[in-house]
Amino acid sequence: MDLLNLQTFLNTVDVSRVQQILVDLVRLPSENPGGTEQQVSEYCKDFLTALGYEVSFVELMPGRNNVIARLKGQGIAKPIVFSGHMDVVPVSTETESEWRFPPFSGTISEGYIWGRGACDMKGGIAAALAAAELLAKQNIVPPGDIMFALTVDEEDLMRGAKQLAQMDVLRDAGSIVVCDTSHMRAEIASKGRTWAEIKILGKSAHASIDGAGVNAIYKAIEFIQRVKQYPIPYVEHPKAGKFFLNVNLINGGTEPAMVPDRCVLTVDARLVPGQTAGMVWEKVQELIDIMHQEDETFQAEIRVIEEREAWETAADSALLGNLRQISEILKCDIKTGAEVGTTDATFLKKEGVDVIIFGPGKTEEIHCVDERIEIAELEQAVRFYLGLMINNYT
Repeated sequence: MDLLNLQTFLNTVDVSRVQQILVDLVRLPSENPGGTEQQVSEYCKDFLTALGYEVSFVELMPGRNNVIARLKGQGIAKPIVFSGHMDVVPVSTETESEWRFPPFSGTISEGYIWGRGACDMKGGIAAALAAAELLAKQNIVPPGDIMFALTVDEEDLMRGAKQLAQMDVLRDAGSIVVCDTSHMRAEIASKGRTWAEIKILGKSAHASIDGAGVNAIYKAIEFIQRVKQYPIPYVEHPKAGKFFLNVNLINGGTEPAMVPDRCVLTVDARLVPGQTAGMVWEKVQELIDIMHQEDETFQAEIRVIEEREAWETAADSALLGNLRQISEILKCDIKTGAEVGTTDATFLKKEGVDVIIFGPGKTEEIHCVDERIEIAELEQAVRFYLGLMINNYT
């Protein structure tokens, strides 16, 4: 399709259709932790099957299925994958009454669609589905295959994306668009994240004896003060910024009349591209060894819970070039940046595969009371996804 016809086609988006898809999705609660994504999985499977996609469930565990779908293209470009997670963070019973509209109503009001998951990230999924539907209705055969990789469990341990990363289903992909919340900014890099439990060991004693035992909480306080100051090497990234770590959880002691013999800290570290989780925990272990040499009563153990590596896509990648060409057609600017959190892209990105995070919605409007997404931005996302499907020459 030439650029003039593409411009005309991109302006045929029916905003009422993407609104309806998103309302449908919001009304299917898929809170996680909780593992309740099944209704959303079935909706997406049925939707894409009706468009002629070859669709399959990939079971993570009973009742929790990733959705993989593929539509054959002309074969002159590598497949482009649209990825999104179907789970949403829970709505607590304590905050439910604070919502302006019921959190799973998908209410349309004041230019927004309101509800849990409207922004993170059922809005992005709805926009990609609406684009796929419009393409199918026009009987357009895209240059390359179009794939959907819709995952479960992103809001917890990302087990859905980890499962797909171990399989061959995306092996021939040329590019991946993660349709997650980015305020329509192309995020071409992402911070990584790793966290671990640091168990500080002490020696219990009766608390009535002054100075008895080894107080693990006191040792933990000393460790916290030192780990924040301990030099962990990294190179500041022009988009992802600086590395940092925080102690975000603490649990120590058994009961008030006992000197605590253990204190467990959860240390969360945010990585920049070029820095690995292993680099961080090697330095933390180095500090533990130093503190033990200085004081034999200081003992600590590291248990790494999760490793999500940082990543980046080249600024001159074909995928980003396609996106910029579409932005010129739509007469709007595309800014680039980095994701400060982590997404499924951490596990889906492979060597030689271009990845961007690019989706509707603002970060400040997710994971909160009155989550919502602007309809105008949702409509723009449909246009961009449709353009990427047609203008895919990776």
